[in-house]
Amino acid sequence: MGSCFEVTERSQFEFSIFKSFSAIRGVVVSKQPTDIVHLPPLIQFDPKLYVIHIIRDPRAVVASKHKAIKGYFSNYRIWKECETASRRLSGHPRFLQIHYEDLATDPDRIQQRISQAFPFLKCRHRFSEFADYAKPGKTAIDALNGLRSVDAASICKWHQHLPRVKAQLLRFPVLQEDLEYYGYESDSRWQLMLDGVEPQQFPCRYSDGSEPFKKWEKRLRIHFKTRRYLKRLGA
Repeated sequence: MGSCFEVTERSQFEFSIFKSFSAIRGVVVSKQPTDIVHLPPLIQFDPKLYVIHIIRDPRAVVASKHKAIKGYFSNYRIWKECETASRRLSGHPRFLQIHYEDLATDPDRIQQRISQAFPFLKCRHRFSEFADYAKPGKTAIDALNGLRSVDAASICKWHQHLPRVKAQLLRFPVLQEDLEYYGYESDSRWQLMLDGVEPQQFPCRYSDGSEPFKKWEKRLRIHFKTRRYLKRLGA
């Protein structure tokens, strides 16, 4: 977004919406995936807030790794929390949901969809040319293992992590319903590839459990952050 559209400011890495860009006038782009859980009250009162949500095959999400983190980066519990929040935003005129797989296979068509949904955006370069113009910071380059062109190579990489996928499916059987809801599978026949696979538990950035105390503490922090955000708006 920051490389291919005309923007005033953008975050160089993940940057929470609660960190202030209030002094900047123009188009500001930020990214923090789990922020979507906290967006419903913000988008209701902030007429200048526009949200692009990327939905991705949960099997790919639970199999994703990060260079700086031992084990896996996320799990189905976090994916589901974000997905549930996205349903609350569905239908809002300033909310757009796209599939990661569509972005990876046909980036220019997705860029056109974004432009049509948010016509104030001015295109500078095509998404397919992203790698020719992007200038990410060192932190982003390290995290992403270098600057790469948009491609579909990672869509089926979860096939290389079947013990992890099977463990998450057994822990969260509702994952199958989500695969069918979003059109990733028409039925459960894909699970045949898991036959004979031994499920394994791996280290992960997030716990599979709900961690009620941490959840309560986070809700309290977000409550006050939301109040400060709305106060800045005069809402």
